[in-house]
Amino acid sequence: MPFRSSRTGPALGQKDKRRAHRRDVVYPVAIENPADGSSVPCVIQDISETGAKLGLKDLVAIPDEFLLRLSGNRQATRHCRVVWRDEQAVGVRFVEEGA
Repeated sequence: MPFRSSRTGPALGQKDKRRAHRRDVVYPVAIENPADGSSVPCVIQDISETGAKLGLKDLVAIPDEFLLRLSGNRQATRHCRVVWRDEQAVGVRFVEEGA
């Protein structure tokens, strides 16, 4: 069950440039590297129809494109492309299949 965090909107004094409204959540997922099938646990910190912010526990190499496993059995996945990175998180855009 996702939990809401207390953070909302852009940083103080910053304009929100996102195309879609994001919801703050805390939901455990995994990043799956399509090259070798390895996975890295992470947490969705906020999400919208077009993308998400993923929090990482450890600084690890994340590929530019990957599958986001939303469930342990791989029934629910999203193809993602990284749009920004920092030491603790990555911002991703959801990619439509075939795009």
